[in-house]
Amino acid sequence: MSAEPDFGNWLRLHRVAALLSSGLLLTIATLAVPAPWNWVVASAGLTIFVTGLFLVFVYYQFHDRGGAMQRKLWRLTLEHLHGYRQLTGDALDIGTGNGSLAVLSAMENPDLRVIGIDLWAPQWEYSLDDCRRNAQRAGVTRRCTFQRASAHALPYLDETFDYVMSHFVFHEVQAAPNKRTVVEEALRVLRKGGYFSFHDMFFDARLYGDASALLEALRALGVERVQLVETRQLTAASPLLRSKRILGNCAIVWGKK
Repeated sequence: MSAEPDFGNWLRLHRVAALLSSGLLLTIATLAVPAPWNWVVASAGLTIFVTGLFLVFVYYQFHDRGGAMQRKLWRLTLEHLHGYRQLTGDALDIGTGNGSLAVLSAMENPDLRVIGIDLWAPQWEYSLDDCRRNAQRAGVTRRCTFQRASAHALPYLDETFDYVMSHFVFHEVQAAPNKRTVVEEALRVLRKGGYFSFHDMFFDARLYGDASALLEALRALGVERVQLVETRQLTAASPLLRSKRILGNCAIVWGKK
C-alpha cells in the first residue's frame, strides 16, 4: 500500500463555503440598505452565516481528524452484515461515493469480491477515479471494482450477489419518488439466503412512510428476516448531530433474504 485511502466527507465543502460567503455578504450589505429593510437583510444574512458555521461543525464531527463520525457510521453499516470479517463471495455497494464501504469490506474480508456502483453526479465531491485510487491504495484492486449505474435500475440479474449494502444513498435517488422501490431493487439482486445492510433515513415518513409498514412490505416480498435499529441507539453523538436533519431519522435495515 502506498498510502491510506481517502474517502473524503459526505458534506460538500463548496456548499458550506457558499453559505458562509453569502451570509457574510448579506450582513455587510445592510450598510447600504435603508431602514427598516436593513434589519430584514441583516437577519437573513446572520441566519445563513450561522447555518454555514453549523455545517462547519458537522463537517468537523464527521471528518477523520475530528469526531470521525462518518467512519463510525460506515462501521455500523458493515458490521450489520451477518458474519462480517468472514464474508466470502460477491458483494454490491450501492452508492459507493469514494468507495468507502466497498474498499473497507474488501480490505477486511480477504475472500470477498466487491462491486461499488454510483452515478458520481457533479454536485457531489466524489468520483470514479477516487474510488479506483482508494482501491489501489488499499491493495484490493483485483477484488474491488467500480461501475457507473443507478440505484433505481441496477444493471444486474436477479439474485446476483451474496451481500448487498448501502450507506445514506437511497434517499438521494431522484429517479425514484417512492424510496421503498430503491430498497426493493437492492433486494432484487441479492441471492436467496444472502445478507443485506442498508443505512438511511428510514424514519423520515416523507420518504418511506411508516417504518413498521416498510418492514412488513419487505417481509411480503419474501425476505426471511429483517430488522431495524435506530442509529442513535448505536453510537454516542453530539446532541446537535442527533437532530432530524442529521442523524435523528436514520436507521439500519438489515437481515437475510
